[in-house]
Amino acid sequence: MQLRRTPLAAAISLVALAGIAYAGDDYDYVSYYEYSDLDGKYLTVDKAAGKLSDPLFLVVGEQLGSTYDRQNPDAIIAKNRMAVEVRGGFWDKAIIVNTGEISATGTINYPHHGDEDALAISIDEAHVIGISASDSDAGKLDGVPVFASGEKRVFLYNSGTIRGDELAVLLISDRIDKDDNIISDAAIVEGSLVNLGLIESTGENGAAYSYAFGMLNTELYGNIINGLEAGAGEAVFRGLDGAIYITEGSVLQGDIVNRGLMEGHDGIRIEDSRFDGRIFNTSGGEIRTNNGTAISVENTSGDTFIDQRGTLHAQRYLDSAGIMTEPGQAMYLQGQNVHARLSGGSVIGDIDLDGATVTLAGGEYEGTIRNRGGVFVVEGIHAIDGSYEQDADATLRFSSQVLSGLSAERITLANGSTLIFGNGEAYRDGSQLVALEADDLDFDLDALNLKTASGLYRVSKVELSDDGNQLLVTYAGLDGEAIARRAIDTTNATGAKARQLAGLGNALNQVLANSTNEAAVQALIDAIGDGERIDELLPDSSGAVAGGTASASQSSSNAVSVRARGVAAGDALASQGVWIQGLYGEIDQRAQDGIEGFDSDTRGFVLGGDIELHNGSVLGLAWSRTSTDVDGKNGLVRSEIDFDQLTAYAGRAYGNWLFDAQLSYGWGDNDTSRRVLGNTARADFDSEQFSAVAAAAYEYRLDRATRLTPRVSATYANLELDAYEERGAGSLNLRQGEQRIERFEMGLESELAHTVPLGNLIVEPRFTLGAYHDVQGKARSNTTAFTFAPEETFIVEGPKPDKTRYSAGLGIDLYSEGGFTTSADYAFGWSSSMSSHAGSLRVRYDF
Repeated sequence: MQLRRTPLAAAISLVALAGIAYAGDDYDYVSYYEYSDLDGKYLTVDKAAGKLSDPLFLVVGEQLGSTYDRQNPDAIIAKNRMAVEVRGGFWDKAIIVNTGEISATGTINYPHHGDEDALAISIDEAHVIGISASDSDAGKLDGVPVFASGEKRVFLYNSGTIRGDELAVLLISDRIDKDDNIISDAAIVEGSLVNLGLIESTGENGAAYSYAFGMLNTELYGNIINGLEAGAGEAVFRGLDGAIYITEGSVLQGDIVNRGLMEGHDGIRIEDSRFDGRIFNTSGGEIRTNNGTAISVENTSGDTFIDQRGTLHAQRYLDSAGIMTEPGQAMYLQGQNVHARLSGGSVIGDIDLDGATVTLAGGEYEGTIRNRGGVFVVEGIHAIDGSYEQDADATLRFSSQVLSGLSAERITLANGSTLIFGNGEAYRDGSQLVALEADDLDFDLDALNLKTASGLYRVSKVELSDDGNQLLVTYAGLDGEAIARRAIDTTNATGAKARQLAGLGNALNQVLANSTNEAAVQALIDAIGDGERIDELLPDSSGAVAGGTASASQSSSNAVSVRARGVAAGDALASQGVWIQGLYGEIDQRAQDGIEGFDSDTRGFVLGGDIELHNGSVLGLAWSRTSTDVDGKNGLVRSEIDFDQLTAYAGRAYGNWLFDAQLSYGWGDNDTSRRVLGNTARADFDSEQFSAVAAAAYEYRLDRATRLTPRVSATYANLELDAYEERGAGSLNLRQGEQRIERFEMGLESELAHTVPLGNLIVEPRFTLGAYHDVQGKARSNTTAFTFAPEETFIVEGPKPDKTRYSAGLGIDLYSEGGFTTSADYAFGWSSSMSSHAGSLRVRYDF
């Protein structure tokens, strides 16, 4: 659309008389107040003064004193010319204030260009930054409530009258080439327009476009405010064609707030532009149109939101008696970027959704709603005085927040269109809802795409009433907590398992009610079904991975335990050696505190070397690698753990006293799989462990060949399992938080050994008994969430571990000539819920 094309004529000065400014006849195409940057920034208000360097600080009406006399007329009344024009340049801390009158009427005859309708205020190809309350010039506006609306910057304030035959206020940049294409950069305005008076386009003298406010190829970073809360209804935007028109690549980054009256053929019309903001018709606001559209948003980008709370009346025509007889067009909204909410007030007129989303949440509505590829949301129980029509690509959605239904005179749903029923606390088990009601329900129920929104309930039946005027929806399902309670009862769950199920039920309520991932929520609901296998949703809390890792670590630590020997004191190197040991172990963890146990088996080896001094000191280093397979006894969980550990160890003998210590660092690669409701969830993650062991023993010589060695030990281990997310099970995948598991174990054991010469060998059988108590002994817990709803976390508490365990073992050492020692060991361990078997075979070579 071509609003006005700027002639490329040189600006000349004009005559400005004191008080009210009137035009002379000699320069009738020059604006009364022209701010220009054609030849260096200047303003023209007086031919004799020529180019003046004053800033753009125009106050019309309110008298400020002598400081700005040249820009402080009582009124600007222009005939056959513009009243105020800002052309080109950069204008900082600028303001146009009108408390009186700024008007422009008639036709401007531009040399070599032709006639144009008069504009009251025009900003053309300029960059204007409005004044802020903190700027020094703002102090000169005392008594004028420029910032009463709360705006940070204002470029135009009006509490009087701004009137033009064509546009009253125009922001434009439309210099064109010979082919009529715009070649000028966009005008830029930073600041808000605040209107507390009248901004009007009369449309007289055959004005081509009669809008109160227009934007063409302009960027406005600020708000358009019509009225204050205290004076609602007093401010007016009025145009023969409409109140506001924004077009041709313009950008509005701000809000249009109406607390007064906007009226014309159209109300607010935005097209071919970018709009990031909202149109807010407040409870005191009115938008009234005749034969046009009250709010039209078409072919735009940006996030646009319309909040309708006031009066929005669009009438189509007058009958012979002068009475408006049928609704016009209240809204035309195009694009998925456009959202509107009818929150209250009164709307008369049709609404067309062309890909947009409109929510009916309150107020009164009269007209026809036509949904063409958009989404119409019904929030609450509402009746419309008119019809609802929906095409095949459109969606009618009922809110899940409140019980929702729609009634109208006629409801038409095309085959293939979508109906999404609400879900939530308002839709309790077994309740029946009248979703749609009309004198004429026009649709084929079997040809509709019926869905249920995210939530705890499922639609069990959709049917028409006997008279065919109602669509009835019956809901079925239990909330998460009820499902969990039933699972506890049917499985006789106790202890930690019962607590886990209760926590899961509460988590399901949160997840299903709050998640915006409807596909995942629906898949989860479908997978849960009747809830009989809901316990499969829980992560493994048996401690299988931690127990498998601990088993591997303990096997390695036992292998490198130093049994310091009392030998003669001395500093010379007595011996050094290397050794390798094969390991195998099994654990049978039974159910504990209601949580199913696991079976694990560990295989691996340890490779080490050490040196021994004559004084009995031993220093060594060992590396171990183990592989552990863990299977949950519920048949759902399986883990594979590859664990490496480096251990530095030392020992020292003081007579019969023997001391030893270890420092270890281990790292593991863990692969887990979990069967859940017919799917398999997999994950891999890392782990690491730091541990330390300190022990003291005293060796009693019962005779020359027999010794008894009681030993006390303290072991500290800190195992950290990385956070991970499962994959492969869709909406059933879980996200596990990082876990930290500490163990501080005190041990008391005793070893009885007897040495027997046998040919060239020395044979030493050993018998060991031990008891160990973990003073930490806390139940493991983990923060868990469904991967599609990571914000809705819940705590899964595991069983309390057995604090005391026991072990008994048999071993034999064979010392042979040449420095070789072969050792074999077997140990049996047990606690109140666990039993284990471990074996090892070691070969050592001393040199």
